[in-house]
Amino acid sequence: MGNAIKKISLQPGRNTSDSTVPRIASDDAQSNGSGRRGGTLAGQGCMTNSGKGAAGRMTAIPLPVGETEGTGSFETDAVGNLACIPANAPAGEPVVVVDEVTGEKIEVEPIVISVSAEDFENQPIKPASLIMDNAPHSLKNYNTNIFAQSGEQTFTQNVMGEQVEIKAIPVSYTFNYGDGTVVTTTNPGHSVAEQWDVKTPTSHQYSTPGDYTYTVTTTFRGEFRVPGGPWQVIAGTSDRTSAPQTVQIWRVTSGNVEDSCVKNPSAYGCPTSKK
Repeated sequence: MGNAIKKISLQPGRNTSDSTVPRIASDDAQSNGSGRRGGTLAGQGCMTNSGKGAAGRMTAIPLPVGETEGTGSFETDAVGNLACIPANAPAGEPVVVVDEVTGEKIEVEPIVISVSAEDFENQPIKPASLIMDNAPHSLKNYNTNIFAQSGEQTFTQNVMGEQVEIKAIPVSYTFNYGDGTVVTTTNPGHSVAEQWDVKTPTSHQYSTPGDYTYTVTTTFRGEFRVPGGPWQVIAGTSDRTSAPQTVQIWRVTSGNVEDSCVKNPSAYGCPTSKK
């Protein structure tokens, strides 16, 4: 008897026209009996098409924003933009195939390909680039502009003989400024070039002179698909922390000066002066 034929089932749900389209959560969306929007719903079960479509998972959806246009960065809106994305495909109906040698009909269970949270965590996802305008110097109580740059990343992995495409999408950024201040935001920030003391969504004011080590941790969500199939959500998220950098915070003082440093090395503001 010949070998049974393998069939891969990738239907995301019964109502494919609705289930393959991410839908923004609304007041009538069903998620554990609640239609509330906000970060507390991320990862919870839901139904697409306002509860009439396929089973899915509430997932953060990044959106390009004007102020980071061209930087490759993404963000979500202020409350955390959420959509109900179809969960991994359930097993399909058994498939009947005919043995080429005996003519016997054989019932074959479809094989469903999935990517686990562990698989996603093991992908070579790169952390965001961590950038500071006018690095490494800034002044006490100035708006020191630190920001991140990231974007979608794609990978391939062999799963059960199929080349599965996986993508990682940045959805939030946790900035640790090194002075005890930690901020998590969906906004990666942006450059203000050579300007000083310009407030941005990710700038920070240091109140005490000194050296501070700052970092950013980027949270990614994942999706996967096989050739010809729709994108499907991967459970869980993965964090990547950028290499730490150092900012030097200085204070500014003023005083009256009469002589040059050449004539009077101990004059106010001279390198050898303690004034």
